[in-house]
Amino acid sequence: PLRRQRQMCIRDSLQSVGFGYTGFTLVELVVSMTVVSIIMLTIGVMFTSSYQEAFKTKGQSEADNSLQSAFDIIEKDIRYSISFTGTSGVNPFIDRYGMSTNAQSTPYGWNYSLPSLILTSYASNQRSSAVARHPVYENSPISGFNCTNLKMYQPKIRYMTVYFVRDGSLYRRILVDKTTPRCNNEEVAQKQSCPMDAFNSGTANSSCEARDEELAQNVSALSIEYYNSSGDRIPQQYTPGGTEHIAEAQSVKMTLRITPPPGNHSRSRTMQITRIN
Repeated sequence: PLRRQRQMCIRDSLQSVGFGYTGFTLVELVVSMTVVSIIMLTIGVMFTSSYQEAFKTKGQSEADNSLQSAFDIIEKDIRYSISFTGTSGVNPFIDRYGMSTNAQSTPYGWNYSLPSLILTSYASNQRSSAVARHPVYENSPISGFNCTNLKMYQPKIRYMTVYFVRDGSLYRRILVDKTTPRCNNEEVAQKQSCPMDAFNSGTANSSCEARDEELAQNVSALSIEYYNSSGDRIPQQYTPGGTEHIAEAQSVKMTLRITPPPGNHSRSRTMQITRIN
């Protein structure tokens, strides 16, 4: 009787503080599990939404930074170029790696209608950041002038900069005139560049001095339009013979779009840049 009395006291004490002595019913268990599932599902959706938004924001920020960095380089090259060029398919600017990922057995030229942007500039003996740099002049037989007598009247050596998209990346390639005799046999600071896979596969020829510079990844679109000195869009620039029309271009409007994975938050930028030379 004493043990029985103690058990009843313990039961009454537990019930008085809220502990059910007889356990949970099936209905109570189902309701509890349902409520917990709803709470966990709500928390999971909130975390997933926050992660997706953070991932999207990060992708957009990286795309904006990539666009800004690419346009900083492009703008500088355009401003100090001497002309927009329709093709690089002439000596000494024929490029055996042009318009193809792999090395070619025959020379290929670049064409502005790919689309690609081709700039012609004067070569220099030092990089653009050097204060003491100067143009490199041809050693050509011009009557009355030579490399020791008024060298500045000799033609200047030129090089080309090609911007193009390949395999979703925006590249910058340099094509350099290495064949024309130069005054005092002076070296050109600009380096001929080639695709990275040519170096990786061991097929890069002796003219390859550097790898193409990759300016942006996940590029989904590149468009280029040319404008004359009056600010009017040059007509028929992408029709047959259009390469002759862009010779009069003074500025270019370039639109670049980047679409980071998973591909649902593209970022684009458009700039119209005018040459100063």
